[in-house]
Amino acid sequence: MDSVIAIDLGGTKLCTAVVDRDGAVLWRKKLSVAVERPAATIEQIVQVIREAEAVSPAPHNSSQSVGIVVPGIYFAGTGNVWA
Repeated sequence: MDSVIAIDLGGTKLCTAVVDRDGAVLWRKKLSVAVERPAATIEQIVQVIREAEAVSPAPHNSSQSVGIVVPGIYFAGTGNVWA
């Protein structure tokens, strides 16, 4: 695996990057989150992953990781996560 796609989905913005194994950012994009309906946000994520794949050095048939970070609240006492 030569690179990964990293996605940070916040309440108002969607940041995406392609990062190589040395931590160098090869590509990045920042968008406002489509908040009109949940499906629009999912469509936006799918589209930005396709864009990231197009600029990624990894061949499309090889294994590539996608990590998505979303805001959430962690309750240390119970171990529950609410997002």
